[in-house]
Amino acid sequence: MLPRARKSEPNPVSDAVRKLRECLGQTQQAFAHSLGVAITTVARWETTRPPKGKTLSNLNKLASENNQWGLAGIFVNALWDELGLRVKLATRALLVTESSIYDDMLRHIESVAWEDPVKAEAELDYISEELNKFRKSKASWSRPPREPATTISESASDEQASPKERIDEK
Repeated sequence: MLPRARKSEPNPVSDAVRKLRECLGQTQQAFAHSLGVAITTVARWETTRPPKGKTLSNLNKLASENNQWGLAGIFVNALWDELGLRVKLATRALLVTESSIYDDMLRHIESVAWEDPVKAEAELDYISEELNKFRKSKASWSRPPREPATTISESASDEQASPKERIDEK
């Protein structure tokens, strides 16, 4: 019996798992222990069957915490695809950016809160307002385009027409 041939093109998620483990300087055994899975599971993720579901989310978090942004992107994209939430790359970037900005702001406020609670509360209010403005503007990006506005010459010709002509046109 011949051994199974490896696919000619490795799965990018499987490669990302291996690269993350190597970036962390861990063996498969240590990596498996840190994730609470069996070593055979990690070996399978790296070769034949990439992780799914919550594991992708956990790997995304681990990669982000270790500044492995490219790997984190691979994991989050795979999760989005698995959940059937295909969105444009720009929207994904906005979601990740919004989340990381919000997290950074909260960490800053927590550090300020010990020194000046009133200032921290004012900053939190400001951040909430700005985040709401950003979300509203982001929502308008996905709306269909509006009807073209009436040009000045069209509105001027309407003003020149008599009321009877306007009724007849309708």
